[in-house]
Amino acid sequence: MHDGGFATFLDYRFARHPACPRCVGRRTQRALFGMLSSFDDIEPWYDPRGCCVTHDIWTCTLCGHRW
Repeated sequence: MHDGGFATFLDYRFARHPACPRCVGRRTQRALFGMLSSFDDIEPWYDPRGCCVTHDIWTCTLCGHRW
């Protein structure tokens, strides 16, 4: 990971996601749909949204934009 310029595993994981089209932030989360039994074990690169599936599958953790 250090050879790729990533200081942490989180930096590496978030770099694999698209940048936010509104603020160009690199901390975006992929939507995770379904009735989850616990929110404690969800990785920070996922956005738990419940059972109602929507067309927007990305969330920016910096500005809150969904697309």
